[in-house]
Amino acid sequence: MLDDSLSTPFDFSALQKRIAKPASQGDPLAREITRLIQQISPSTAVPNLTFILPFIFQYQGAPVALDDYPCMEPLYNVRRPSRTLLLCSRQVGKSLNEAMTTILESLWTPYLNTLFVSPFFESVRRISTDYFASLIAESPVSNLMTGRGCISQVLERSFPSGSRIRFTYAHRNADRARGVHAHSLKRDEVQLMHEEVLPVLTATMSSSKWGNYIFDAGTPLTNANNASIDFKERSSRSHWMIPCRSCRKENIAALEHDLLGMIGKRSPHISRDNPGIKCANSLCGYKLFPWDGRYVHLRPEKRDEFLGLHVSQPILPLHCCDPKKWSDLINELENPMTPEYMKYNEFLGVPWDDGVSLITEADIDRVAVLNRNYLTVALNRLANYNGQVAIGIDWGGGGINRESRTKLAITALNNLDGMTEVVFGMDLQLAMPEAVEVEHVWTLVRQVLSRYPHALIAHDDNTFGSAKMAMLLQKGLPATNVWNMSYVGETAKEIIKMRPQVAGFHKSVWSIDKARALKYMSMAIKGGKIKFFRREKALNAEALLLDFTHLVAEEKQAVATNRADVLLIHRMVGQSDDFAHACTFSAIALWHKYKAWPDIDVNSFQITTPQDLASYVKTLHATLDSETIEALIRSPDFSQGT
Repeated sequence: MLDDSLSTPFDFSALQKRIAKPASQGDPLAREITRLIQQISPSTAVPNLTFILPFIFQYQGAPVALDDYPCMEPLYNVRRPSRTLLLCSRQVGKSLNEAMTTILESLWTPYLNTLFVSPFFESVRRISTDYFASLIAESPVSNLMTGRGCISQVLERSFPSGSRIRFTYAHRNADRARGVHAHSLKRDEVQLMHEEVLPVLTATMSSSKWGNYIFDAGTPLTNANNASIDFKERSSRSHWMIPCRSCRKENIAALEHDLLGMIGKRSPHISRDNPGIKCANSLCGYKLFPWDGRYVHLRPEKRDEFLGLHVSQPILPLHCCDPKKWSDLINELENPMTPEYMKYNEFLGVPWDDGVSLITEADIDRVAVLNRNYLTVALNRLANYNGQVAIGIDWGGGGINRESRTKLAITALNNLDGMTEVVFGMDLQLAMPEAVEVEHVWTLVRQVLSRYPHALIAHDDNTFGSAKMAMLLQKGLPATNVWNMSYVGETAKEIIKMRPQVAGFHKSVWSIDKARALKYMSMAIKGGKIKFFRREKALNAEALLLDFTHLVAEEKQAVATNRADVLLIHRMVGQSDDFAHACTFSAIALWHKYKAWPDIDVNSFQITTPQDLASYVKTLHATLDSETIEALIRSPDFSQGT
């Protein structure tokens, strides 16, 4: 059970004296730590290991303690939940504490294999050398962490305990992690990882005897980002709460509660006795002391399963008790030239805006001009397409809010005008057994194949899809018609690419670059290269087509690298996008097989998120008047992103 307080009900005084006595002598201290390691396990009553940090770790010449990072204390609980998410701003000790917890776990658990992943090589190299290597080299008990036969490389470190940490990077492609056997997974800057790489990384623990242990950390971008969605929809949503010593108000450091009201003024007298944060009660305003705080869980039923911790700069003693750091923070928050998204993301650790919709309802209305969404009408219409027909299937898995459902699209190529036409869509309900669902799909597929035996069946070959497709094959679906498709983050600048065959894996799978595919599909819709059945409330047509409007994109400069901006595409929280993917699978299969890609200049499609727009407009305000700015925004060059 997790213990949120900084104190424990156990008396460690005798134990700490034994450890402190040989603290200046490496071998005696190591022997005491070794005895402690042998005594403590997740089955014991010892709740937390923060008391031992100064004896094990030194960083930049000084013993490490959590005096400046009280919010990080739950990371050192012996009994940890299977998932933890640290959603935080910059400069809050994230990387240091990630490294210390990972090393501690490797010391305490023999033969523990940990996979540590960051989006880019530069970032994982920096963490491995600046934090892991430094902490191990400076440790008073470094002989517990390294020795003869131990590996000490940038991308791999091993310990005398037999434990091992492997480092890799996965932004758009997780192939480097395939084949790794892990017991614990650490994902740093998870907000910059494409959604498709996350399950691949999790799969590295599929044979772990302890099950899945996942630790994610990052700074949120928008509300549609994977880190933000996980925190809001799946985790305990835990925020630091500091009670006021004067009025007793419980100040919760969350944007929807008291965070902004807790930020005090700059002062040269800021110190640990006079922190910069204050009570958010307008009638009080008394100073707050960060170490008085504890976490409050807005979803307490999740705390033992998925602990989501929000940490922002203002509440850390490192910032609010240092006059210079506090002044710098206030300057950034009050500076009109600092983009709003940076204030919220980088300094407060909260998301800003919802990204940009790829497709609007107006875009859909312009191309939803074909037949009504009747299967009989669609089947008769297919006679015009010379057999160039595909059925796209996006298999549903339910989702956190049961918004993910199996949806199908019948798509064809029109030889007369080169148009791609989606003539039918179907949404299967959730409340049906898997066998019944597959039977419904088989009924539709069989009707199409009876008329057009070479029609392609392009489906999402995920965990659910693979099993359901196997059932369809058993019913008689020819394997030659099937296109197994899997979203990935990167396909060497190609939208679709055949995945290399793996030994013992006998089916072929097409890798689909999700960002490029959906970007291309969006351009085809906006350019009138794709037409759809009519949008109407009847026949579920409108609900299916609106799935395209639930796709949002965000673009953000990669952290600590010189790489180009990162394009991430997600669905709106609580909304469905399954039909958009079913259409994408079927369209791409047809375009690739028949070499019928629409003539589209994908590079002309620029995603300008509200973060970037806010920054740009504020920059303009520094030198131009409002009328000139409005004229620029309305100009074609601005709207085209040039």
